[in-house]
Formats: sequence, structure tokens, C-alpha cells
Amino acid sequence: LQQLADGWVRGPFTEQQLDEKYNGCWVPSKRFGVKQGAKIRAVDDFSEFLINASVSSTERLQLFGIDEVINAARTFLGVDLLQVDPEFSCVWAVPPGRQGFRPLKGRALDLKAAYKQLARSPKDAWASILAVWSPRSKRVEFFESVALPFGSVCAVMAFNRMARALRIILSRLFMLVNTNFFDDFCQLETLPLCESAWRTAELVMQLLGWKVSMSEDKRLPFSYEFSMLGAIVDLTLSGAGRVMVRNKDSRMRDIGALVEQVCERTQVPASLVETLKGRLLYAAGHSFGRCTQLAVQLVSRLSRKGPLLLVDDEFRAVLRNAFRSLSNSKPREVSAWSGRPPLIVFTDGACEEDGTLTTHGATMYDPENGTALMFGDNVPDDWVTKWKCHGKRQLICQAEIFPILVCKATWAKYLSGRAILWFIDNNAALSAVIRSFSAVLENFELLMINANLDVRLQCLNWYSRVPSRSNLSDDPSRLCFGDLEAKGFVRCQPSYESLTIERSGEVA
Repeated sequence: LQQLADGWVRGPFTEQQLDEKYNGCWVPSKRFGVKQGAKIRAVDDFSEFLINASVSSTERLQLFGIDEVINAARTFLGVDLLQVDPEFSCVWAVPPGRQGFRPLKGRALDLKAAYKQLARSPKDAWASILAVWSPRSKRVEFFESVALPFGSVCAVMAFNRMARALRIILSRLFMLVNTNFFDDFCQLETLPLCESAWRTAELVMQLLGWKVSMSEDKRLPFSYEFSMLGAIVDLTLSGAGRVMVRNKDSRMRDIGALVEQVCERTQVPASLVETLKGRLLYAAGHSFGRCTQLAVQLVSRLSRKGPLLLVDDEFRAVLRNAFRSLSNSKPREVSAWSGRPPLIVFTDGACEEDGTLTTHGATMYDPENGTALMFGDNVPDDWVTKWKCHGKRQLICQAEIFPILVCKATWAKYLSGRAILWFIDNNAALSAVIRSFSAVLENFELLMINANLDVRLQCLNWYSRVPSRSNLSDDPSRLCFGDLEAKGFVRCQPSYESLTIERSGEVA
């Protein structure tokens, strides 16, 4: 009824009235409510009668989530370090001075009832009929949607075109640093310009006919900490070149309550577990590392047993462990862009003679100062025995993952806080470390240790494939060091002390 009063829908209509208006050619879409916190959001099901299935798009939707917010902040912080020659032919970065970085603040700008500020095409009226159950008349009533319906594929694409246009207008015409995720716009600004940027953004929206949420909980000023997409973006240490992200306390409480709700029951629908898994994974994206993602993998394995799941002690332990891993995760911390080149690391493993000879090796090169290191060794017997305990004889995938962990343990002081390019010549190992997932049980412990080491080192990793013939660490993995030593590489003794799930998370 409120939408009717706001002019977003017309009606109510009867079936006969709609038949006369559209010559019997119209399609209704069911409206239902979805509880979101303390409010109920009206959603229109345009999939039930295949309206969404009739839509195709050649465009790819580009959304700017938390990752883009953080990237914008670290680039904004580091832009003062950028140097360009007079001909703009060469770009380089200088180290930050004693004064550090210019502090930043941010805020969220939210459009009010964003979809409803755009009208749907008049030609689509026959496909924009909403069917709503009326508790007063005890029957289904029909309404014609005038604004974009929430639940239509076309509405998603149409609104995001407009949102992208608004972002570009704010950025290019008014020099405002901003990103957007649907109707949520994030603004970042240096301290002297915060007030000006706030008023300019709202004035531009007003001039273009857009309504901004003006409630006290939505229209907040620039701050060192602000809420965005269920996370808290923390710019308190931006002057020191650090940006952090963590989950909102309310989100963590909601997830914890849902975990306990499931654990208190003896059986639950699989759909509820999938919902919980999705919330855990989304929240895990706001913390550093992938420990939670690995814990959720066990939930996935247990949740594939049917539409109705029995909640036993094992299932409860897995769920609570996943939530505990999320609760104990550190905030994501990203350093300001500095122009430092990434470290280059090659790793390799070898498994020969039916697993009786399993070796590994790696090389590291730092373009910043020319440091060139390498190691090569037999995989310790206790690890080989562990991998063979279920009858495996071919251990190449484990042997390829293992040196990645050893690199992070051995060269921790070089890798800490750096961007790193990793080159691996085994597809299975490469896929496992990229996804932090493997269906092979023997890989799970390795991936968990790897995730803990990443949290400890706070490094940024990019894993890529390298052909075996081009793998610089092929010789060290076969315990051959002469050629690389002649090229200036220094041999190191690999460290295995921290390669346990318990010790890999310890701070050195």
C-alpha cells in the first residue's frame, strides 16, 4: 500500500481488467517478502513464469565491492609517491618521506529506494504485473509496476548502467574519489576536502534528480571508520600507509546465532546450511587469509548428504570450528601502494621411484635489491609417511605444494608484507593454492598451514603456471645447485619448524 501511495505501482486490478487492457496477453509475477534484519523487503519473482529466462545480455556487470574500495584507498594513499618525467614517458615511485602518508577518511552515500527512482519501459507493462495476496480481501490482487521491480534481471542491468554513470560523473566531472556497489557509493577524501566532497556529492545527486537516504543512520559524515557492505573500513592508520577491513560486530553476532540455531536442532534443511555457508564465506572475505574458507569446506562435504541433514556431534564440531576460525581471523590489512616490485619465487617438487625419493626446492629473487636465494632438500620422512598412510604411491601434488610452505617459513623476513609472484609447474598444486581447496584429503593440512602462514606474513600472493622447462627451481628440487650458484644464487637451509597447523599461525 505504501508503494501504491508513492506511485511505484498502479492498481489493484482484477484478472478481467487486465485481460481487457492487454488482450489476454499478460504475465503475473508473485511478490513475496524476505526478512532482512528488522525489515521485510518486497521481492518480485520474475523467474517463476520464465520472464527472467527470456532476457539475454551481451554486457558483463562490473561491480565495485570491498576489494575495489580497499584498492582505491591504497592507490589514493600511494599517489603522492608517484613521479613522472616531463615527457610522461617514464613513471616511478619514491619511498615515503618522514611525514608519512596523507590521512584519509571515508563515508557511504546510499540512494533511497534506488530501483524505484527509475521507471520501467512502457512497452514492458504486460510483463510487469505483480500478484500480491491481500489479507483483507482474502484473494490475490494484481498491480502494475511503474518503477523497476526488485527481482527482474533487466532491472539489475538497467539500474547498474545508471549507477555506473553516476560514479563516472562524480569522478571525472567533479574529481570525487568514489566506488559503487549497486546503490551504495563509497567516498574517500583527504582531511581538508571531506566537507566539500560530502556536499558536492549530495548536490550532484540532487541536481540529477536522485534522492539520497537522509536518515541519521544512513547520512553519516566522513570518518576514519565507516560501514560498507556489511564490513567496517578502518582508515585510522592511513597516515602510516595502512588500510584495514573487519566484519561488523552485528554481522558476527547474527552468524553466531545462526550457527547455534543449527547446532541446537537434530535435523535441518540443506538450504539452511547453504545459507549459513554463504554467510560464513562472505564474512571470511573481510578477514585476512583463507583459514575460514578451508573450515567451510568441511561443512560443504557434510552438507552433500541429502535435502535434510542430520545434525550429529561431528557436524556441530565442524560448524563451530568454522565460526571460531572466522572469529579468530585478523582484520584484512593492506599497505598503501608503494611502487615496490614484487618478489619472484619459483617452486618445484619431484617424486620418483614410487615415492621412495621425494624432493623439493625453490628459488627467490628480489628485483629491489638483487637478493637471490635458493634451497633444495629431501621432503622429511614424517611428511612422506603421512601422505602415504592411505596407500598413495604418487605424491607429486603434495611435493609441489610443500615447497610453497617451506618458502614462507624459511624466507619469512623477506616475504613479510610483500607482493609475491609465485611460479608453479603443476596444475593440480596451482589450482589447490589459488582456490585454497582440494578434494584430496592429504592436501587439506598443507592448505591449512599455508593459510595460517599467509595470515602471519600478511603477504599478497599471485600464483601462476610456468612450463617445467622454464622453472628456475627445477635443479634445486633435484638437489643440483651448481648452475644457479654460478649465477649468484645463495643456497639456504630450509626451515621446517613452523610447518604444523598449531605453529604456522604463531607470530615470529
